[in-house]
Amino acid sequence: DAAQTKREWCRNVLDGGMETSSTMSTQRPLGVQSRMVVLFLAFPLLVVVLLYAGVYGGNKEIQPVAKVGQDLLDTRYPEPAVVEAKGKHSATVIFCHGLGGTGKAYASKFENLGESMNHIKFVFPNAPVQPITRSGGKQLRAWFDMVGKTDRREELGQGKTSIEDSQKYLEALIRREGNAGIPANRIVIAGISQGAALSLYTGIHLKEPVAAVVSLSGYIPRFNQTIVQNTRSKYLLCHGKADKMIAPKMSQLVHQLLTSSGASAELKLYDGLQHTTNAQELKDVHSFFLQCLPPDPGFNSN
Repeated sequence: DAAQTKREWCRNVLDGGMETSSTMSTQRPLGVQSRMVVLFLAFPLLVVVLLYAGVYGGNKEIQPVAKVGQDLLDTRYPEPAVVEAKGKHSATVIFCHGLGGTGKAYASKFENLGESMNHIKFVFPNAPVQPITRSGGKQLRAWFDMVGKTDRREELGQGKTSIEDSQKYLEALIRREGNAGIPANRIVIAGISQGAALSLYTGIHLKEPVAAVVSLSGYIPRFNQTIVQNTRSKYLLCHGKADKMIAPKMSQLVHQLLTSSGASAELKLYDGLQHTTNAQELKDVHSFFLQCLPPDPGFNSN
């Protein structure tokens, strides 16, 4: 009877058989129905597999990047503040702020430098915001975490954003200037405090040396593990003698390391200067910029 026929047809579907005229009057191929039932039964399993892959297979952090020319920039770092060259651009200074600072705050110090620096473009990168251990987990702009070592040489440069991450970002900014026609020997990287630590750490590891590296109240993390790989850049180390936050001894030790490695390094210490800058220090830094990046009338960035 009809009920028996339907039962036989269902068994054939589940067994993967083919529908025939003797079992169903429609004569539809049973293989099509079989595949439909299998897909219907498999769909929930497929959903579970996809959800599992999303939760457990997709939890690896993928660093966001943005295409800039022929390079990739980590977009955790906000776009830098820039003071464009007032004349023909033939050199660039990249200056890194300290812990909790911003690029914009330092840009104002370099906006009116006189005609002698009209050929220099100034780039002021911004560090990402991350929790800082020495500040009780407070969220601050930082190139790397700081655990609060009294001897800054013992800082490890780790954190949500590590010193290696920031080193790669700074190197990408150097390459971006190269893509714009400014060669490495027409670039200076500089910084203050933690930004100086980043500039020094990056500078001593550069495979293609920049013209110079400038450190204001700086140090090198993991100092005892440091090997200076770049001795072709010039180095300027400036530090206040009254600095209680980062002892001037840190710059003195860096100076000894650089000179013993064969690098050209100059150390300037300032009486009464604490963990900040003053007019004389900035004047010395500006003079050093011009020494390393003199105006080049014949320069062509095209």
